[in-house]
Amino acid sequence: MLVCTGAVAKSKKGDDNVEQEQLELIVRARYDSDALVILFEQYHGLVNKIIRRFYLAGMSREDWTAEAMQVMHQTCFKFDGTHGSQFGSYYRMILNKHYLSMMRDARAKKREGQMRTLPFGDAQDEMNLGKGINEMGYSFDEYVHSRILIPIFLKQLSAKELGAVRDWVAGTEEHGRSNARARERVRAKWAKFMADEG
Repeated sequence: MLVCTGAVAKSKKGDDNVEQEQLELIVRARYDSDALVILFEQYHGLVNKIIRRFYLAGMSREDWTAEAMQVMHQTCFKFDGTHGSQFGSYYRMILNKHYLSMMRDARAKKREGQMRTLPFGDAQDEMNLGKGINEMGYSFDEYVHSRILIPIFLKQLSAKELGAVRDWVAGTEEHGRSNARARERVRAKWAKFMADEG
């Protein structure tokens, strides 16, 4: 029995040395890129296992690995091993959360277009500088063509006219005479621009 207890005690002391060395490596990895690479190599299998569960279009395996390295660096600053917690478990949790956040962000960006769109009928009043497509006699194809030409058109406007367009888009139009004249000049230039393009 005593031998068994001694073996357990000896093994525990050896584990303490490993844990102490691991903690020192984690602390060094905060400011030493070589130590970070050594630490990352120790957890490379864990990283590969986690990476297999995620996919984003445009993200290569190297991109996922680079993200994992950045997360490890951040985790080294956050980790406090004085209370017996394990770095590997903590890193796995943080890395999973980071990858899940990346997935949520990507999905949110996909839905962004859906949230910003309006049914075509509702959008008619917002097109062609305040006049509906039907009122102007534009077809849908002409509308799409005009959307492509808008950046070209905006380069031709004066600062005052650009301000009037910006106020109109933001819904903060001022009702002074100079702004009214600027809006009318923009409408006239737009009609001429579209006639020249047609």
